[in-house]
Amino acid sequence: MLYKFYSCKIHNLDALANRYLWFSIPKKLNDPFDCDFEGYRNSKTLSSYSEKDKEEMYELFRKFGICSFTQNFTNQHFWSLYAENYSGFCLVFDKNMLERNFFRHGILSEKVDYKKTPFNLDEISDEIKKDFEGKYWSPKTEEAFRKVIFRKNKIFWGHENEVRAFLGKICIDNSKTGKNNVECGSKGYKVPFNKAVISEIILGQNISTHNKSVILNLVKHNYPHIKISQIELNHENWKLEIKEISK
Repeated sequence: MLYKFYSCKIHNLDALANRYLWFSIPKKLNDPFDCDFEGYRNSKTLSSYSEKDKEEMYELFRKFGICSFTQNFTNQHFWSLYAENYSGFCLVFDKNMLERNFFRHGILSEKVDYKKTPFNLDEISDEIKKDFEGKYWSPKTEEAFRKVIFRKNKIFWGHENEVRAFLGKICIDNSKTGKNNVECGSKGYKVPFNKAVISEIILGQNISTHNKSVILNLVKHNYPHIKISQIELNHENWKLEIKEISK
């Protein structure tokens, strides 16, 4: 299973109601070093590029979309930060079904690679280096930059155990030509999903009565098949537990 945390802000309730996942462009992520391509301008691998070519390539990568999930719903950090002090909710996704949904749109997903240092672009294979010569984008150059996209600082973010979905050039081009139904925007992308990919929704302990009512109504009409649960605090051992809510 994969888990994604939400506050009860309007745009998140809209995503739940209309069955889509939001993919943010890199500069909208909460870590300024996440997907940071600026450190590669002086890379030997890019030495044959003019500044104009580099800027065209960076402009392309700035348009990529990122959507984050985790494999641990009991991490108190997530409930505090991403679900606004336990007042939001968590969606539980069937990992295999979600990946098939992504594949249809040309989206890849894999675990984040946590390291103490950024990815060294000059360490990529000679085969990929040759593909960089004279081209600012190709499937192989995108493969190299995926290593940048899936690398995060282990010290500060390793506890998140993130699985990341990556929306690249192929998906963006297909959305522009109508080959998929991904909706493009200046700040990110709306990627639709089949309702069957969600198996459960977990409400935070501090969710308001109003928001709980709104979500239960959405689930009743849009996701009648899923399980509804709510977080409870086990004060004896400082652990989070869940209790199923009757529909």
